[in-house]
Amino acid sequence: METNNSDIVDDVQIKAQAYCFGDFIIAPGFRTAMNKAIVDDIGWGTARPSRFRPLIEYMFANITSDRPVLQLLVDEFINSWDAKKDDADDMQCLSEFPRAFVTRMLISFSRDKRASQEDRKKRRCYLEHGTEAEKKDCRKLHFHYEAKTDSGYMK
Repeated sequence: METNNSDIVDDVQIKAQAYCFGDFIIAPGFRTAMNKAIVDDIGWGTARPSRFRPLIEYMFANITSDRPVLQLLVDEFINSWDAKKDDADDMQCLSEFPRAFVTRMLISFSRDKRASQEDRKKRRCYLEHGTEAEKKDCRKLHFHYEAKTDSGYMK
């Protein structure tokens, strides 16, 4: 059964705008709360490129590259996308995605393909933890930004 994801995308879009506002006014607690809200809400059913392009464009244009929420967007799209369900508009949108998003998708595909079955099953955390101790206590894989590829990996 295909999920109607319009409401989810709209909710995440509003939270992404609030996240950017929190970053702009240098309110890390607010930004962290919006990050958690996005992580909690995301779950797209079947991702259609034409429906998600505005959200992807907004987030990649307005959120700093080293933030884990961008990797969440990439990973969720990869896990939810079914190219067999794409129509002509979806196919056109694929060529219009931001370059940074497409680069991260390709890198993620490559890394996931080479990961062991055990590593693929490990849970990932996309939260912005307040301290390194809090991050360590989480016991999930966390995003590590790699400036040379403007991407990152889960470790």
